[in-house]
Amino acid sequence: MLMKIPKKREPNHRTRYLQFDEMERLVTACSEQIYPVVICAIHTGMRRGEILGLTWDRVDMERGIITILKSKDGKRRASSI
Repeated sequence: MLMKIPKKREPNHRTRYLQFDEMERLVTACSEQIYPVVICAIHTGMRRGEILGLTWDRVDMERGIITILKSKDGKRRASSI
C-alpha cells in the first residue's frame, strides 16, 4: 500500500532584481516586437501572461495603475505604472 505524504512548500525568500547593466543588455537585445512587453515587465513586475492578457480597460493612466484581474495565485491585484 502506498502512503501519500504531503509535499511541503519551500518558502521563496530570494527576490532578485536585475542590475542596471543587466536591464540595459536585455533591452538592447530585444526585438522591436518584444520591447514593449519587456519594458512593461521591468517597470511593473508583471508576468508574461499578465502583460499579454492586458486590455486597455484595465489601465488607468491618470492614476498610474494597471489592474490584474487574476494573478498567478488567483487573486486580483494592482500594479503601479
